[in-house]
Amino acid sequence: MIDFFHTQIHLALQAGVHREQIILDPGMGAFVSQDPMDSVRLLQAIPVLKKEFELAIYICTSRKGFL
Repeated sequence: MIDFFHTQIHLALQAGVHREQIILDPGMGAFVSQDPMDSVRLLQAIPVLKKEFELAIYICTSRKGFL
């Protein structure tokens, strides 16, 4: 996921998007995996994402069933 975000941020910056306009959206639930633990691990990794990118992170779940 970190490599994915590095690539996407780079592409956005090249396209003229200002860094302060970027919000990371790691996704949740079935978008990530059918295994609910993958979403839980993603939530646990939020501090790593914040430290790595120093950007806002958008966390929104349409279905809370995985919790």
